Amino acid sequence: MHIAIETETKFKRLDENIAHIQNTRNQLETMIYDVRDKLDDQYKSVVDPKRLDEHSKTITAMRDKLEDEYEVSKSAEVYTKDIDIIKAITRPLDELLIEHNLRPQVVKTLKGQIQEYTKIAETAEYLDDEKKKKVLDKCGEVESWLESKLAEQEKLPMWVKVAVKVSLIKQKLNELNVLCKPLLTLA
Repeated sequence: MHIAIETETKFKRLDENIAHIQNTRNQLETMIYDVRDKLDDQYKSVVDPKRLDEHSKTITAMRDKLEDEYEVSKSAEVYTKDIDIIKAITRPLDELLIEHNLRPQVVKTLKGQIQEYTKIAETAEYLDDEKKKKVLDKCGEVESWLESKLAEQEKLPMWVKVAVKVSLIKQKLNELNVLCKPLLTLA
């Protein structure tokens, strides 16, 4: 009875290991086709044209290796290494896509807040000159910073490290709010 339980446990572990290997292989295969398609579409704008061919060849070689495989590997590590290579290729590209896609909305929000605070500071009769000056100076400072960073960003190709991250623009919005909101709030 004890031997039967041990044998059953060994087979169960073997089945789990085979399932893990097959799932890892399937994950790799899915990633290969996904990245191949994205290199021809979404990633095209954020991949250095000099590296696009290299990335495509890497992905094609992985696909060919999987298709030529006579039988599934006996170790998930074989597939995990390729998954890690794909992640090393795609992670920076995904980050660039996020930055380029989110930046316009965050910039619009910051510019809108600058305009709102500027308008209030220029027209609010309840504000003394000192408060108005603080608000207008901060708005001018943040607006100058933003315009300079956006001009810097415009000069860069989309595939290089961004000149101004979305998180930094949000930080500037927060700085603006922290200084201006209390000053402009009617007490």
